[in-house]
Amino acid sequence: MLQLRALDTLGGGNRDWLKARHHFAVEAQGNPAHARLGNLVVWNDDEIAPHSGFPMHGHRDMEIVTYVREGVLQHEDSSGGRGEIAARNVQVITAGRGVRHSEYNDTDANLKNLSDLAFAASAWTRSPIRLSRPHAWKSHGE
Repeated sequence: MLQLRALDTLGGGNRDWLKARHHFAVEAQGNPAHARLGNLVVWNDDEIAPHSGFPMHGHRDMEIVTYVREGVLQHEDSSGGRGEIAARNVQVITAGRGVRHSEYNDTDANLKNLSDLAFAASAWTRSPIRLSRPHAWKSHGE
């Protein structure tokens, strides 16, 4: 079922380095009308300021999909994975029993991603399969 969620109804936050829009009520102050959609539990549109980002933080039992709309996202994780995701590219991480990762914008321009930042996007879903080890892969858009 399609649900129209107008931009002005989205929750989110504005820190010095991060502008976030939450399509789902991530925190208590989020829009309660925007509940999760099945296994899809987080969908954010983020913009990360230059030379800033998310420090190491953990996830478990979920798939994390990051799509970068504009800019380049630097990624590093506890499984030894590191690299960059350029605009129009996707990264998928299976957190398994646990993974820690960081995401940074090391450029002089804002980064946008769908569900993460600069305008960025990522969709996190609860993993239907409990994996013992985390793994990641990247799919190039062009």
